[in-house]
Amino acid sequence: MGLDKATILDASASTDNVGIVSWNWSVHLRRILLVAEEEGETVTLDIEPGVYIATLTVTDAAGNVGVDEALVVVEHPDLPSAGGDGKMNVEAGETVTFDGSGSSPMERLRSWKWTFEYDGEEINLSGTMPSFTFITVGKYIVTFTVIDVDGLSDHASLILTVRDTTDPAPRMKVGPELVGPKRITLDGSLSEDTIGIVNWTWRIHYERGTDYLYGETVEYTHHGPGDYEVDLIVKDAEGNGALAEHTFIVKAEDEGGIPLWLGLTIIAVALSASAGAMLYIRPRIGPEDEDNG
Repeated sequence: MGLDKATILDASASTDNVGIVSWNWSVHLRRILLVAEEEGETVTLDIEPGVYIATLTVTDAAGNVGVDEALVVVEHPDLPSAGGDGKMNVEAGETVTFDGSGSSPMERLRSWKWTFEYDGEEINLSGTMPSFTFITVGKYIVTFTVIDVDGLSDHASLILTVRDTTDPAPRMKVGPELVGPKRITLDGSLSEDTIGIVNWTWRIHYERGTDYLYGETVEYTHHGPGDYEVDLIVKDAEGNGALAEHTFIVKAEDEGGIPLWLGLTIIAVALSASAGAMLYIRPRIGPEDEDNG
């Protein structure tokens, strides 16, 4: 195998018991097209890059003949290079710009192709620096192919890992449940996340202990008048979590005239684990107010 157009064919390893007197070479492209015929134990051929079959015929002093064949690969001196394999980590929702500017020789390249499977579909990008936005979390194998003006090519692989590192935004709605005066609805359905929340944990702290409930929307039976501190912890599929906090008060019926479960709907919002809650209070009109109105 030669690295350029000057290809050396060497038959010096041939042997005979009385001595070889002639060496004849014929070189064919795809076994059909004759591209060279030479004589001599060692010959130098000037042929274009490609794959050839070289046939050597040797004859000894007694006229006996031996034949051998070999595959000859003539490479271009400037074979294209896509560069080495690599790894990349990005966040879900990030736009990735692939960089093929390090492939060589740039002056001989005519195409740059990027191929990978995304959500069950084969994606094909072209150009030295194409971009793609990865929403779906996962690991992707991106194949980078360069092709030069002679049709010669090279490949490299990029292992791209898309991760979700964004905390969810927990939002809780604490409101009345009309089935009974001691039932309160805790609603976390307004919570948001880039890929989806998979766990809602409620911790309700009161004077004598802590109650735990699980689920997007739950019904809580309180223990009578007092302060109740509610923690909503939400987590996504990647294990990112965040906490929202709020305190609601259950009053005795004779303290305010209108029980809490008929009087208030409260929404608590926490944008992240470190953000403070914002409260929205919307008074509801009781029967006495309707009569007075």
